[in-house]
Amino acid sequence: MVDPYNIFPTMAPPPANDAAPPTMLTGQQAKPETTADRFFPSMKADEPQGEEVKPPAQAVQPKAQPTEGEQSKSDGDDDDETGIPGEIRELRENDRGRRMFSPQKTYEYDIPDDLLNLDEAGDDDTPAEMKAAAVAELREMAADMSMSGADVRMLIGRARAAAANPAQDEAAERSQASQQLAADLGSAKAAQQALADAKQLLDRDPRMRQLVLSLGMGNDVQTIKTLAELARRERTYGRLR
Repeated sequence: MVDPYNIFPTMAPPPANDAAPPTMLTGQQAKPETTADRFFPSMKADEPQGEEVKPPAQAVQPKAQPTEGEQSKSDGDDDDETGIPGEIRELRENDRGRRMFSPQKTYEYDIPDDLLNLDEAGDDDTPAEMKAAAVAELREMAADMSMSGADVRMLIGRARAAAANPAQDEAAERSQASQQLAADLGSAKAAQQALADAKQLLDRDPRMRQLVLSLGMGNDVQTIKTLAELARRERTYGRLR
């Protein structure tokens, strides 16, 4: 169900040259040609289409030039081996609760050790050590987003539902999801804000974004609402900027 290479993108084989279908969480994407393109997809929105929900426009602020000390620090923002974003590593280092409550224990039942061993096709040749490392990192990623056990179980359930019933028409699914999100939240404006919140959270860790997309959840309304709520929670904690 989960591709370990989405969690450890630097270990991934070269991607195929197939264009990734647009979803509410990505917008229209260009054809990926490099590993970086594949695992750090563009978040640029499509041109408006009918009443489809779009995230609110945000002003682009000029980026300040880093000092020499800041430059040396930013040069190592992403770990060469695991690809863990620098902001995530910093978040983990400053998380006092993590020192008392290990994510490996907190999520050991919601993200079980055998989560990646359920290969119905029987042709999975991913090394067992890599699967174990991926499960451990999934637990850490859940803690990064302050997920409850219920949040984890819900997202795993949505992933399994998407796998069992893959979209037949991506454009139709996206349009339907856009309308459903607005209906659930009471207005198109509320839906736009939820979508923007969800994207901001996924921007913080592109591995999670790629994981959501690869599992076919980019147009899933419940997933988007859950991510938006997690984003607001993280912002309240001062962990999302």
